[in-house]
Amino acid sequence: MNETGQTRSVPLERWLWRSFLRAAIVPLLVIELGFLMVYWISGEMTLAQNRASVTGLTRNFFERAARQEGTAISQQLMSVETLTRLFARQTGSALATPAQPDPTEVARYTTSPEGAFYTTRDNGGAAAFFSGHVPVGPTEKDKVWRTVRLDPLMKDIVSANPLVTQVYFNTRDSYNRIYPYFEVLSQYPVKMDIPSYNFYYEADGKHNPLRRAVWTDAYLDPAGSGWMVSSIAPVWLGDRLEAVVGIDITLKTVVDQVLKLDLPGSAYAMLLSRDGTILALPSKGEGDWRLRELTRFHYTEAITSNTFKPESFRIDRLPAGKRLADAMRRAPAGTLALTLDQPVLASWARVAGPGWTLVLVAPENEVLAEVNSLHGRLAKIGYGMVLTLLAFYVVFFAVLYRHARRTSRRMAGPMAQFESMVGGIGKGRYPEAAPDSDIEEMNRLGTHIVGLGQTLEEAARQLETRREQDLALLERERALNREHQRFIETMSHEVRTPLTLIDSTAQSLERRADQMPPQTVVERAVRIRAATQRLAAMLDETLAEFPVDSGPQPVVRMVRSALARLPDGLITDAVHDAAEEGRVAEAAWRRIIDEVASRLAHWQGTWHSRLNEEAGTCCWLLQQVRPGSIGPVQLDMLTAEAEAAGGGLDYEEEADGRRQLVLRIPLVQKEAP
Repeated sequence: MNETGQTRSVPLERWLWRSFLRAAIVPLLVIELGFLMVYWISGEMTLAQNRASVTGLTRNFFERAARQEGTAISQQLMSVETLTRLFARQTGSALATPAQPDPTEVARYTTSPEGAFYTTRDNGGAAAFFSGHVPVGPTEKDKVWRTVRLDPLMKDIVSANPLVTQVYFNTRDSYNRIYPYFEVLSQYPVKMDIPSYNFYYEADGKHNPLRRAVWTDAYLDPAGSGWMVSSIAPVWLGDRLEAVVGIDITLKTVVDQVLKLDLPGSAYAMLLSRDGTILALPSKGEGDWRLRELTRFHYTEAITSNTFKPESFRIDRLPAGKRLADAMRRAPAGTLALTLDQPVLASWARVAGPGWTLVLVAPENEVLAEVNSLHGRLAKIGYGMVLTLLAFYVVFFAVLYRHARRTSRRMAGPMAQFESMVGGIGKGRYPEAAPDSDIEEMNRLGTHIVGLGQTLEEAARQLETRREQDLALLERERALNREHQRFIETMSHEVRTPLTLIDSTAQSLERRADQMPPQTVVERAVRIRAATQRLAAMLDETLAEFPVDSGPQPVVRMVRSALARLPDGLITDAVHDAAEEGRVAEAAWRRIIDEVASRLAHWQGTWHSRLNEEAGTCCWLLQQVRPGSIGPVQLDMLTAEAEAAGGGLDYEEEADGRRQLVLRIPLVQKEAP
């Protein structure tokens, strides 16, 4: 205490700082920061070095695996290409060599009403289909008999290679011969233009000027075998492309045979075409790429045009595949880190021959499993160190806790008293003095609370006084309005009656002009009427300046007139269900309605207006559907006016700032006729 006996106080910030600085902050900060820094740096350095080493080894492993497996796939596909070239040479030889058809072979062919020439039963050989796109005559049928001798070779090709699904050839005049046998007329469309399909034109002179065996992109087989890729080769007779042979591999076969690779963990391989379309995707890779491999197709009708894999199977169309597609365009082989459902490493290598790309994908968490395990063991050691330190800090914090409790008690007492003071102010009890404290800020806060209470008390008194004054002014205004109305009514009656008499006399004079000098009578009559007209005009001008309330007014008309003066766009919806006969008894309601409408312009936002008539009362509901700027409310005086006039005004403000006004307007009861 000082010499005057008052408690000596210090700033709250200095008081708290001295207390905790001595007890805990400096030693705790030095120990914790030092420990955490050493532990974090050593652990992260070890983890980073291990990650780099393992990632490098993994990249090398998968790059080598991709190249090796790409070479193996290339060798398998090269064997199919070799068979394709062999089949092309034999087909050319068969087409160039006349043949005498076997009667039993001829017996299994027929012609459809549309002109297609086709096989009707299986004799162990191939199926044949001349679509009729080119009319089938003796020359075309001779071509069929010449190629019957290819059936044994086609059977041997299918049997010799497990990848091969079917073997066929197509001629320039839309003749197809295919093995294994199926009912061609139910699968192929009649008049089918076979050279317009990709498994024909991709081998023509324009697309394949070197006249070698090429691979198609994935397409939907018109012969009913689903999604597949084909090794095709042209058959030239002189300078004319006579036919294109093909050996098909279904995508299911590619997935089951070509990509049956022995990879560690959850790693998998996928095969991409020349343009980046996914040719083969194992089931465990479908989730990563958000795709479902198209290995089967349900034929509901014949395939009449090229049907390729959807654009969604293009690797560069997939969000996660754009970086991979860019990297594959820049280099024929490499490794890239990607983020799919999880971080992965993707290694790729070109497949010689068809120009496809083999991609090996491995989850990064499996690649770094050993590193993460080592890091986990280091973390356990760190946890042991932390537990050892915690034993020390338990005692340290127990002492600190006791000190903090003593400190909080010194602050909690005054704070509880302040809370009680604020609660009392809300209930109308205004404090006269604040509790004393050894903290300077506490003393200032108590003084401010007391001052706030006194200010609110004075404001409340002034508000009540102002309300009483406003009510007195309102009553006075109503009395003046009544006197004004009586004056205007009296003036209207007293002035208009003699004016009517004068006008009527003047008209009588004018009608009896023949009994007196005409000119005199007319002049007097004209002067009398002119004077009465001037008086009437003056009276009308006076009444226009001071309108007379001729009786109850339609409330609908008052509301519409008030809303019409508001800015455009303020009222977005106005529905007035009240009848036009509903009238207001008090003239003061015109000013109240106008004042309510003017408040909307001050509050801005967007409003709905509803006017409903029920039980002798019109309820005018105004709802703010989109709040604008927040302005002062101050509706006490307007509420008092509405209540004095026999109605009422309710106001609500929602949590999001929107307002709602309900003005209740009493109506005049209809008189009996």
